[in-house]
Amino acid sequence: MSTSQVTSKGLSSEEAGKLMEQYGPNEIIEKRVSPFLLFLKNFWGFVAWMLEITLIVELFFGKFLNAEIIAFLLIFNAVLGFIHEQKAQSTVELLKKKLQVKARALRDGNWVMMPARELVPGDYVRLRMGDFAPADMEIVEGNIDVDQSALTGESLPVERVPKDTVYSGSVIKRGEASGTITATGSKSYFGKMAELIKLAKVPSQAEMLIISI
Repeated sequence: MSTSQVTSKGLSSEEAGKLMEQYGPNEIIEKRVSPFLLFLKNFWGFVAWMLEITLIVELFFGKFLNAEIIAFLLIFNAVLGFIHEQKAQSTVELLKKKLQVKARALRDGNWVMMPARELVPGDYVRLRMGDFAPADMEIVEGNIDVDQSALTGESLPVERVPKDTVYSGSVIKRGEASGTITATGSKSYFGKMAELIKLAKVPSQAEMLIISI
């Protein structure tokens, strides 16, 4: 939703309801996978296939010592991959908790405290020092410093002024500002980053070893 479609008057309950039907709640929907299936997943893939085929060949020719080494590499690779997946899930969960907050929004002409999951693009919200930004928003009035290190890696707070974007999950360190929500849920910067974290696959030590051979 472009900023030309939103105003500082906020939304009515009727407008918010229609937008909720269109965009859905402001939350990240994550399909949970059992740890067992997550572990088995690491036996499926190019490097895993190479190890498995080599293991079968070594066993076929009776080279049991070589087979044991390859089996160890296969399991070692799976364990490291599983640990990486678990860390990625934990990171996503930690970031999701930041969005499980209350937000100050202008609804039906009144400022109300409401669950952040009920925010929709077009809502007009107010941020104060100590708040977590509940969704991506464009500042309309005010001036704030935000800590977005968990999102962008920037070590120092950055200043945000009118027309600047504040990313969901950022922490307000100084000042007060109001603005319009531009993206929620999986469409927000946080939502896209959470998806990238889930898809990220860092080569394990075993994979690097096999690839280098």
